Amino acid sequence: MGKIQTTEQCPLCAAEGHDNKGDNLTIYEDGGKYCHARHGVIERSDGGVPDHPPDESKFLHGEYMDLTSRRLRSDICKKYRYQVGDKGHISNYYKNGKLIAQKIRGAGKKFYTIGNPNTGELFGQHTCRGQGGKWLCITEGELDCLSIAQVHTHYDVVSLPGGVSTAREAIQKNLEFVNGYEEVILAFDSDEAGQDAVDSVKEGLIRPGKLKIASLRYKDASEYLQKGKTKELVDDLWGAAKYSPPGIISSSEVDRRRDAKEVLSYFDPTLTRFMLGREVHTSTAWLSGTGSGKTTKIKQQINHDLEHGVSVGAILLEESPWDTMMDLVSLRIGKAVRKILRQRKAMQVDPRIVDPMFVDDLDDDEIEYEFGRLKTQPLHLWNPDEPPTHDAILSRMEYMSLGLGCKEIILDHMSLMMFKDMSEIAGLDDFAVKFKALVLRCPSHFTVVSQLAQGDGKKSHEEGGKISTRHMRGSQRVPSVFNEILALQRDQQAEDEDDRNTTNLYCLKSRLGGETGYITSYRYDKQSGRLNPAQRADAMAMLNTPTPNPTPQPEFNIEEFA
Repeated sequence: MGKIQTTEQCPLCAAEGHDNKGDNLTIYEDGGKYCHARHGVIERSDGGVPDHPPDESKFLHGEYMDLTSRRLRSDICKKYRYQVGDKGHISNYYKNGKLIAQKIRGAGKKFYTIGNPNTGELFGQHTCRGQGGKWLCITEGELDCLSIAQVHTHYDVVSLPGGVSTAREAIQKNLEFVNGYEEVILAFDSDEAGQDAVDSVKEGLIRPGKLKIASLRYKDASEYLQKGKTKELVDDLWGAAKYSPPGIISSSEVDRRRDAKEVLSYFDPTLTRFMLGREVHTSTAWLSGTGSGKTTKIKQQINHDLEHGVSVGAILLEESPWDTMMDLVSLRIGKAVRKILRQRKAMQVDPRIVDPMFVDDLDDDEIEYEFGRLKTQPLHLWNPDEPPTHDAILSRMEYMSLGLGCKEIILDHMSLMMFKDMSEIAGLDDFAVKFKALVLRCPSHFTVVSQLAQGDGKKSHEEGGKISTRHMRGSQRVPSVFNEILALQRDQQAEDEDDRNTTNLYCLKSRLGGETGYITSYRYDKQSGRLNPAQRADAMAMLNTPTPNPTPQPEFNIEEFA
């Protein structure tokens, strides 16, 4: 079977009152399961369960009789072949009409089995109509099954052979039989274990529209009978609620008067007008090649938000919190603080410099003032020791939104995430699915920066080559999860200095507004560290050019995370 992965308690031994140490079952890396104490192969590596023909001479025999303490009649026991013998109550399990196992309930609720009930049908399945039946009720245990069958003759009733821990597995093995009914009612116990079992089977198993879930006012169906509450049991079963996946609502439940979601402005009113602002519960991706100004733009947006009282959570993976704070100070005082400080040190180690690149009129007092003011504003930064996994990033984003109340949350950049045991494409796809779910449940706007894969044109992205959403890293699932996608293009190799320092902004996707194409341009001022508005001479001509991404993008499939 291969290498041993772990050991745990054997469920068959446990049902017989053995394996108290919980180590009889060996689980192998290929999926095989082997009981080295009593039962041998429990499950093959292909997931199949082997038939262990029982020694029929060991099967017990009993009588059909009234179970007075349970208020069960002998005729219902006979129908379900539930007997009483010298060693206790006997539940008989069948497969294709042949007895394959027995479960014995002895005094003091001590159970053991002869054969393996889990390899056969559901208890009581031999009494049912099957394909074309109207109602099937599934209970946890045999006595609950008998109780419902006695008071609700309209139902075919069965129970689980291995208890709630194997609920999904047991139904899966008999799924064709279960799905043959028009309605399937789960009447599991009302305790925590029973409701966990309901959760384990209600998704992706029984065909949509068939499943109903009974809400029991007592612990189980047998308790209804013991208390003489047969009418209440029938009422609770008839009142079982039809299951629908979370999030499905009727149009009648939608309130027309609901206010629009909260909207935040951009640092540039031109961008706010074109994109209709930033709406909470939505996300925007920013794309560009290396050195095209996306991080500068992100910091201008952070500064704009803080000055307007918007709380910000920022995960900036390429720099330290000190770098971020100093760059925000630079934007506020209009001086390239970090570059000037670096230049001072460079001039100290090399006195030959006589024509410094940056004007040094920096005053330490103005740094202290703005740095101190920043420390009073609602900015939250994450400072990981190493590139974190995408799951760790998603966790911090959720905390920033729901725990700290941040309205704008930024990740710069997605390309630096680590993907444990995954390729980059698989990891980015996994991130996309989880990120979309996060955006929908968190009352924040999310900005994610992404560097690009290699372009497919004559020019690279760093030479001003046109950007398309297909240049995002990962599969096309990644761009599909974003509500808007913006791209910054800059020709860093242009002969003209103005062209080299000019970044053009395009909208590649706008799910609400629908407008795509050229928006505006910015020119980088190295002395202030700002991207300032710059009207291009050919801006109007560009408005009439085709969008850089004419290919429609697939919409995100909500079923993947609902």
